[in-house]
Amino acid sequence: MKKSTKRLLSGISAAVIALSAVNTAGAAEYYPSYEAGETEDLIEVPANETEVSSTITSTLSDDGTLTFSGTGELTYREARYFKGDRKKIKKIVIGDGIYSIGNNAFTSAGNMPNLTSVYIAPSVEIIGRNAFARRTMTEVTLSEGLKEIAPGAFRSCQKLKTITIPASVENIYNNAFIYNYALTAINVASGNKNYSSSDGILFNKAATEMLTYPAGKPDTSYTLSGTVTKLDVHGMNSSLKLTTVNVGSNPNFTSAGGAIYNKDKSTLVCVPNGKNLKSFSVPSTVKTIGEHALSFAAVSSVSIPQSVTRIEDGALMACENLASVSLPSRLTYIGIEALADSGFTSISVPDSVTGIGDAAFAGCVKLTSVKLPSKLKTLSNGMFEACTALTSVTLPSSLETIEEYAFSSCESLRSIVIPDSVTSIGDNAFDYCTSLSDIKLSKNLTHLGAFAFEGCNALTKVTLPGSLKEIGDSLFIECNGSVDVTVSEGITDIGYAFMDTTGVASVTLPKTLKTIGEYAFSNSDVAAVNFAEGLESIGYCAFENCQGLTSVTLPTTLKTIEEHAFYECDNLKEIYVPDFWKGNLATYVGDDAFPETAEIKYYKTSTAPVTDPTKPVVTAEPTYGGAEVTWEPVKGAVNYRVYTFVPGGKIRQFGSDTTGTSMTVKGLKGGEKTGIIVLAQYANKKWSKYTDEDIVYVVPKDAVKPYLCVNPKGNGNYYLIWSSVPTSVRYKVMAREKGTKNWELIGATRSRCRITVEMDPNKQYDFLVRGLNAKNKYTPMTDDDIVAG
Repeated sequence: MKKSTKRLLSGISAAVIALSAVNTAGAAEYYPSYEAGETEDLIEVPANETEVSSTITSTLSDDGTLTFSGTGELTYREARYFKGDRKKIKKIVIGDGIYSIGNNAFTSAGNMPNLTSVYIAPSVEIIGRNAFARRTMTEVTLSEGLKEIAPGAFRSCQKLKTITIPASVENIYNNAFIYNYALTAINVASGNKNYSSSDGILFNKAATEMLTYPAGKPDTSYTLSGTVTKLDVHGMNSSLKLTTVNVGSNPNFTSAGGAIYNKDKSTLVCVPNGKNLKSFSVPSTVKTIGEHALSFAAVSSVSIPQSVTRIEDGALMACENLASVSLPSRLTYIGIEALADSGFTSISVPDSVTGIGDAAFAGCVKLTSVKLPSKLKTLSNGMFEACTALTSVTLPSSLETIEEYAFSSCESLRSIVIPDSVTSIGDNAFDYCTSLSDIKLSKNLTHLGAFAFEGCNALTKVTLPGSLKEIGDSLFIECNGSVDVTVSEGITDIGYAFMDTTGVASVTLPKTLKTIGEYAFSNSDVAAVNFAEGLESIGYCAFENCQGLTSVTLPTTLKTIEEHAFYECDNLKEIYVPDFWKGNLATYVGDDAFPETAEIKYYKTSTAPVTDPTKPVVTAEPTYGGAEVTWEPVKGAVNYRVYTFVPGGKIRQFGSDTTGTSMTVKGLKGGEKTGIIVLAQYANKKWSKYTDEDIVYVVPKDAVKPYLCVNPKGNGNYYLIWSSVPTSVRYKVMAREKGTKNWELIGATRSRCRITVEMDPNKQYDFLVRGLNAKNKYTPMTDDDIVAG
């Protein structure tokens, strides 16, 4: 069973604070991630995946040197699957020809306990996000030619001592060298146009911005130059040696009592943790406690005056000895991870607070009680994630949104009432709340995110309110208890809500539910499903491999059960269907819809059967990466639906239902025989059936560039599919707001020719897909390749 990937706490927030002589608190600076839209961060690779198709190969020599050769991008796959013993690896060599090291490339490559050095050839231009995170090397050689070092590229490399940035480097993204406690110096080649170094500290070229203070730097004191306006406070506070920061002649900062402030002392900038202070009093002049100002401090008490209105990102993060904290009554904002991973047991957030950043209290493992402000509208992403001692929390009636992971891994949380003001609950909001036995959802809830109750072993009963319009996938995955779920009247679509479910005893469905879509319950161990009259169709593989089902009774309103609907339900022994199906079962039931072991039983009804509608007559002409499909209109039909499949593969719907009599099908593989089926739907909602004689086959031509089809799914969601290009090794997906000229990268894939994206539902967009070949050349494009959303 695939677990949801847990998001990282601590270290993902901005670590650079901007201050100037102006008497205002600067907002946190966020640097762009390497290739926005990529989704490979902390990829989990299946254990049984043993072969990789790539132009990059690897060899392990007798002296322990692991050499990667070839051309293209070195991804986590090539890094993970080399032949040899990982314990023998002492050195990694990235050879000439490789132009990029992908996200998580070596982070996901297994344990290499004896790795001491890494050499990266001049052809490499990009080192991706978390590429070498948590590796054990003591030295890294970066060659001239490198251009970008992505966020976390060398994160938590605890033995790395020094590193030299070549003159060619144009971008070093935020947190590239965070949590390297042995790192004593970052040196920059003199010809670099963007960066400089002084005394082993990384600056921008003009030396006005301190970008990284090496956490392993042995100095006990540091004097600011007169040009510095920004400090890497996180890096300085990560150093256990640094006890004193001297302001010197710098016009932007002042010091008092060992702490650093902006010039007029309205912002607390930094309290060096090498002082090992047990307590600290913030002066009454301070209005803002700056980013990471007291992070990692040994303090057991901090006095915050009433003058403070803002506590910025990470300001009191990881203060493990901080037993209590009192927040001032004028406070308006608490930043990202502002008090995360700290040691207090309770906290009262004043009503003056209107904004609380992501993960503000995450990882506070001693926190047992919380008072939230009465006007708070949003519980931010991961706000209480991993607060393992939190037993209960009262949510204010003003609350409207609970974001992703808000209560994730709150292992002691027993019950919670979601106020009726809440309309949205994000993905994984309550996952692994292993003691949560009772939850009451808002009666006005419209969105419930995927994996919302994953791993909630103590749940016994959940009612999904009828107000729900969007229900996420696999809500109850890895629930090892016995949950009874009631889907309330009003819900018309359950999506993949019960796919991969474990620990659900029964599901009761409402009369308003007309369709159970494909894979809705697949691989679920649900023991009983109570169908209601009103249900009209059960989709492809809807209950595939549901081993908990032993008996089902299907309603009289049911008109279609698609292929493999109950496929491999080995314990399903009895299926009760209306008596008017007798002698006409094939009209309602698709091929292999029922397992062979199940006995069909008929119950008495007074309902008359509905006759099968006429079938469309279909023609199809192959195009580049697709086909032009047309059909004769069917008398009385109100909709048509087009399906495609490769012989031996799954049959899938293409595009949305249409009232027309033609459709351009895209995203097919050139040279591959493809079947096309068109079904007609009548006003009584019944769909026509098909036989092998109704299937039309085409062989699309090889595409020279991606031919894109955009299928809007509503609420800003789009499903994009395009034809594969044999020469392309990667595709990038671009979007722009309609009427503008600026394209934005929203996604990238290597082999998949489809992607689902979420955009602003209040705007209209154009989309474009381009393919990249092994020579780093993109496919050509014209205005005809741009598709409106």
